[in-house]
Parts: sequence; C-alpha cells; structure tokens
Amino acid sequence: MKRYPSLYLYIITGLVAFVYVGIRTFTVAITCDEGWTLFQYVKAPVWEILTNSFPAANNHILNTLLTKICAQFSESEFLLRLPNLLAFLLYIYTSYKISGIYFNNTVVRLSFFIALLGNYSILHFFGLCRGYGLTIALMLFSIYQLMLLMEQYNKKHLHLSLLFAVLAMYANFSTMPAVLSIMIVAFAITYMHLREQKSIYRLWEAIKLPLIYGVVCMAICAYPILRLMEHNELYYGGENNFVRDTFFTLLLNYFGYWDLYSKRMEMSIGLLVVMIITFIITAIKWGDRRIRIYTIGTGIFVLSAICINAQFYLLSIKLPIGRTSMFLYPLIILSIFSLFAFLRHQYLIFIMPIPVAIAVICILNISKEANFRSVRDWWDDTYTRDVIEYIIAHDTSKKNITVAGFFATGNSLNYYAEKLGRTGQFNWIDERKTNSTKPDTACDYIFLRREDPAPDSTRFTIVKSWQEDAFLLYHKN
Repeated sequence: MKRYPSLYLYIITGLVAFVYVGIRTFTVAITCDEGWTLFQYVKAPVWEILTNSFPAANNHILNTLLTKICAQFSESEFLLRLPNLLAFLLYIYTSYKISGIYFNNTVVRLSFFIALLGNYSILHFFGLCRGYGLTIALMLFSIYQLMLLMEQYNKKHLHLSLLFAVLAMYANFSTMPAVLSIMIVAFAITYMHLREQKSIYRLWEAIKLPLIYGVVCMAICAYPILRLMEHNELYYGGENNFVRDTFFTLLLNYFGYWDLYSKRMEMSIGLLVVMIITFIITAIKWGDRRIRIYTIGTGIFVLSAICINAQFYLLSIKLPIGRTSMFLYPLIILSIFSLFAFLRHQYLIFIMPIPVAIAVICILNISKEANFRSVRDWWDDTYTRDVIEYIIAHDTSKKNITVAGFFATGNSLNYYAEKLGRTGQFNWIDERKTNSTKPDTACDYIFLRREDPAPDSTRFTIVKSWQEDAFLLYHKN
C-alpha cells in the first residue's frame, strides 16, 4: 500500500487536538450546566428525558441519553464527557476527509484541516458534557455524506446524511436551521440526479427520503420543543439582528474578547461581506459540474442564514447567539475555502498565503486561550473542585458541613461534595437559593467572588483564595 508522508501531518495535528481535549475531560471542573444535566436529567427515567418532563434548554436529549449510558459505569468527569470526546474523533475524521475532497495540495489542504479544528471554543465544548460538540460533529458528517452523494450518487450516502442530520438536531435544537438546509440540499442533489425521469415521478423520488426523515425528526423533537416554548425556556438568543447577535458572538467565540466590542459592527459586516462574495461566486460557478461539490457548504450556510432570519422575523424565535451559534463555524470555513477550491488550478501560487494565514490565526487564537482548567462560559466553576478538596483536607467535622456558593456554582459544588466527600459529610446545596448578593451566613463555608458582598468579618474569615484573590473561601469563626 502506498504511503503518503503528508498523512503524518494530519495524524499529528488531529492527535494534538484530541489529546488536548482529552486531557481537559479530566482536569476541567464540572460546570454548572453539566451538574444540572447529571442531577436533573441523567438520573431521571428515560421517558422523562425524551419528553422533557422538566422542560429546560439545558436538556440536550441525545447527549443526555448517551451520558446516561456512560453514567451506569461511573459518574466521573471523563465518562460523563466521553460521548462528546468520541464525537470529536468523528469531527477530526470528517474534517480530514472533506479537506481531501477540496484539495490535493498538501499545504492548502492542511490549512483547511487546521481551520476546521482551529476554534478553541468548539474544542472546549468537545470536552464537556453538553450537546454542542456532539451536534457539530454529527452535522459535519452529514454534510460530508452529501458531498459523497454529489460525487457519485448512492442512496447509502443519502440515508447516512439524513440520519446524521436528524441526530444532530436531537443533540441540540439550535441546529434546526442547518438540519433543514441539509434536507433541502439532499432533495436538490437527488432531483438533479433524476433528470431523466418524468417530472411527477422525479419530484416524488427526490422528496421522499428527506420527507420521511423530516417526519421522524419532527416526531422526536416537536413535543420537547413545544414543552420548552410553553415554559419560556427557549430563551438563550439574540433580539437585535443577525449581524449584531449571531455573527458578532460567533467572532467572539473564535477570536476572544480582545477589543472586539468597539469593532462589533465592522467585523461582523466584514465577515458577512465575505460570505456574500462567496455566495455570488458559488452561484456563478454552479453551472460547472466538476465543482458543484464545493458549493454544498456555502449553500447550507446561506439556507441556514435564511432560516434563522425567517424564524426571528416571522416566528419570533430568538437568534442563535454565543454557543448556540457555533454550528455555523464549520459552514463558514467550508464556504471560505470553497473560494480557494474554485481558483486552485489557475491561481494556486497566489492564493496559497491566504489559507495558510487563516491556519496560523487559528493556531495563535488557540495558543492564546489554551488551558487545562477553565471554560469561558462557566469561568466561575473553575475552582469548585478545589473548594471541596480544601474543606475535606482542613475541616475536622465528620458530617453535615454546609457550603454556600455564589450564583450558579451550586451544581458543581454538589457534584464534588458527593463525589469526594464521605457519606453525610456535606449538606446538599439548593442551587435555586444561591445568591451572591445575600451570602447565607448560616453556612460553615461561603465561596464568593471578590466583587461579591463579603459576609460579616467578625463571623467569617478568608481561609483560601484562588486566581490572585479573584475567588475567596470564607470559614465561620
């Protein structure tokens, strides 16, 4: 079998990314939402998970079900996060295969591969017990199957694409615009393939499978979504416009927060202009059958953007924002690199610095944010494990220790109190009662941020601090 030296470059790149994410599954403290998933949903009966009996946007159903299976063996951080870590393997594999469809040149292909992996927010979510990494991996694999379908029509690819699109939707409902777009593109590819058939038969054959999978998707997702809407739980979204909310927060997830707020509109509009140019070139190139495959990512992105805006303006469904918009990132990378794929033969030497620059920016962004302790969206949970470990090591009480945390740290503190403490050593923290403005002075320990109102110094003493006194642990005198 012939071996290509460049293959090792992709193996090393993918392995470095996987090892980084894998280490974080052990070292990052369980976050508030992960603890919520475990206590409220994973431990509930399967039927209650499927029907959203306790409706909350936190219940990413497919992720919850997979986590429930893993939790039968252990409720360790690693096993709770294992479904997303395995999904990252699928994402790496799919990114490698798609990069091979787009490019033969090693430099440009490796740059494309790095760009698909090179969003540290996505990397961090592949190491958490949430549905976001899972849904992005499933979505990208679905798109890869569409590309294979375009290359050589085979219903196996059509079935796999539609199946993984449905699973992506079940992993996180925010992906609905992309899933609908995938089904539309699947219909279009099939319709073009059946160009020799009579019109009525051709239409039915093209729409049949997307329709069947669409009905299945509605059957498993409609009721849980309605439950969320009835209880006003579809709340994590933007209320301004697509550029300001969705595009800008996507940039924040990619670049970080350095000086972007002052350039909110400029950078968002700049990215949108790039996408419009991509769409125009895609439309012009559509007539060339050899390169239609490169238009799939752009088409899904454009359709997704249309669906998102239609939801917002016609149905009053809030815009994806922050982590709920991350599924657009791979679509944007596919769209941008489709431009290089269109021009690769005639202008490869001229365009090569651009994809290389994108890859370098991705690496620099990840290097700037890389760590093995924290997640930006749940920064306050970084030291909850340290808090419980400190109390266990220094408190001589045998049981009934009461710890209070500031807002949204209760779930994580409960997780480590239950995991690390002896039976009965810690009292349960009611997450609903955590309030940073009113520390519970009846507790033995209070974990607060530096900016939170401190408890009475005559009754409480600071016994431990973290991150240059940004987080403080008080003990009752």
